[in-house]
Amino acid sequence: MAGGQSDNDKRQPLWSNGGYNTQSELYVFMKAVVGARKQMIGVGDDTNFDVLVADDGARVFAFVRGSTVVVTSISGGGGEQTANFAASRLPSPMQPDGTKLCDTLSSGSTYVSNGNVAIKLENGLPGLYTKC
Repeated sequence: MAGGQSDNDKRQPLWSNGGYNTQSELYVFMKAVVGARKQMIGVGDDTNFDVLVADDGARVFAFVRGSTVVVTSISGGGGEQTANFAASRLPSPMQPDGTKLCDTLSSGSTYVSNGNVAIKLENGLPGLYTKC
């Protein structure tokens, strides 16, 4: 770039100069994803994770890494989809009945009940669940 700017000036994030709306839907979503990623970085070897398939035949997969569960649908599309997983397949802090699990990508949450957890996905969007 011309203009005599230092190299650091060329790499400034938009939001630090007041030019980015930190209340926008995209910013809030990326902040949640980056925050969850930072939590997952310290869990050891980042190439290992468990893959779960919903127990009820729903076309939903869950990827477990450390104490985080990423839930995604392979059926796509809109609407609401609920998948049931045995709590025994989740990280141990999430297994006891009554444990509240929060989706860090939305305001959604669910509870472990009778050894199972029902996770809702809306409009084909993924969920990123941690113990509340």
